[in-house]
Amino acid sequence: TTLPPPPPSTFYPQDWISAMCPNGQSEAATKALEAAKVAFEAAGAEVLVVDGMNTVRQTAKDQWVMPVLPAVYEDCHADLTAYLEGCGEGRPVATVEDVLAAMPDEQRVKYVGFYGLKEEGDAEKIKVKIEKRDEAVANMEAAYREWFASNGVSAMILPAFANEPTTIDIEGEGGKNFMNEFLFAFHMNECRVPSMAIPIKSVKFPESGVPTSIFMYGVEDRPLYGLALALEASLTA
Repeated sequence: TTLPPPPPSTFYPQDWISAMCPNGQSEAATKALEAAKVAFEAAGAEVLVVDGMNTVRQTAKDQWVMPVLPAVYEDCHADLTAYLEGCGEGRPVATVEDVLAAMPDEQRVKYVGFYGLKEEGDAEKIKVKIEKRDEAVANMEAAYREWFASNGVSAMILPAFANEPTTIDIEGEGGKNFMNEFLFAFHMNECRVPSMAIPIKSVKFPESGVPTSIFMYGVEDRPLYGLALALEASLTA
C-alpha cells in the first residue's frame, strides 16, 4: 500500500524572532502570524515552532559589514558600472561618477563611500574580500538547506514588519526603517533561496491602518509558491 505524502510543514523561527525583537513585536504582527497559522492548518499544512534558525542566519557573521546591517561586502562601483554598461549607449548617465555628480550634496555624501572609485592598488584587496564573502555565503546557504532538510520543513514564516510601518517625517527614519521593514530581509539576501511576502488583510496596524504581512522563506520555488497559494486561498475562503 502506498501511503499518502505527509502534509507540508511550515515553522516559526521563534529564536530568530526573539533575537531581533528583544522588546517584543507588535500585537498586530503577532496576530498576523496567528492568522497565518490558522489558515495554513485549515489548508492542511502543519505549523511548528522550531529553534535553530538564529544560529544558521549568523553563519556568515564574520563577513557582515556591520552588526546592525547583517549584509556582506559588495564592490558597488563595479556592480553599478556593469549595470550602466548593460543599459547600452542610450543611457542617460554613462558612468558611476555621473550618477554621483547628479546627486544633491546631502545625498552624495551618503553614497560616495559605497560607490566611489576605489583607490589604485585596491583591486587585490577587493578580490580577497569577495573570495572570503563568497565562501561565507556558500556556507550559510548550505547550513540553511541542511537545517530545512534535517527538520523536515518546507517553509518558515516571520512577520514582514515587526512593528508599525516607519513614517518618513521622523528623526532617524532611515535607521528605524532598516530595523523594522528590513528586519528579517537582509540575513538571507545573498543566498539563492526563494522568499515572498503575503498580506494578511484581516489584521491591520492600528495607527496607520496598513495591512500586516508575513514573510516566507523556502528552499525551492515550487513548494514555497504552492504553500503561498494555499495560504492565500485559505485566507480568502
